[in-house]
Amino acid sequence: MKTYYEILEIDKNASDEVIKNAYKALVKKYHPDLKTGQEKVIAEQKIKEINSAYDILSNPTSKLEYDQSLSDKVNISIEEYNSILKENNKLKNELNYYKDNFNNFYNINNAERINKNYTYKTTRANQNYTNSYANQNDSNNVENSNNNNYYYSKLKSSLNKGLKNLFAILLTFLLIFIILKIPFISEFVFSLFSPSTLFILISVIIGYFYFFQNK
Repeated sequence: MKTYYEILEIDKNASDEVIKNAYKALVKKYHPDLKTGQEKVIAEQKIKEINSAYDILSNPTSKLEYDQSLSDKVNISIEEYNSILKENNKLKNELNYYKDNFNNFYNINNAERINKNYTYKTTRANQNYTNSYANQNDSNNVENSNNNNYYYSKLKSSLNKGLKNLFAILLTFLLIFIILKIPFISEFVFSLFSPSTLFILISVIIGYFYFFQNK
């Protein structure tokens, strides 16, 4: 069925002036007084359609309502509807056929997929556990190795520090002994301190610097 726009042979977005001019042109073209015989009958029917279309489209309110009705419905012929219905029934029958004939096949394949998936997950879980255990052992070995290296380095550092302090003490005593061999220095020092007191004082001073300062 033609729309009013198709009857007036205009576009849906045509202006009021275009609608009016199209109506006038069609009335002149299909005026019954200009026709004879069967053409006159056809023209009269055509004029009725043209007048009906113009009455709706020339009124803004009725035109708005008509445009809304066009947007709410889909124009489709009976032939097109029957063709679509036939195609849908064909597709439905095909789907039912495949569903009935391949249902068992699907169930068998699905069971196989479930078994394969279970086997795969079990294998992956075992591999992950093995890898995790191996990584844990490696981590423990690395940690133990690091701890051993740390204590070895600490012991080595302590020994080196002790040897350095011992060497420094011996060197200091040697320097003091050499200095005390100088006559005027030895006379001045022994006039103030006795040998035993001087030895104790020097030992305390050296011990303070090399033990307490480096602690």
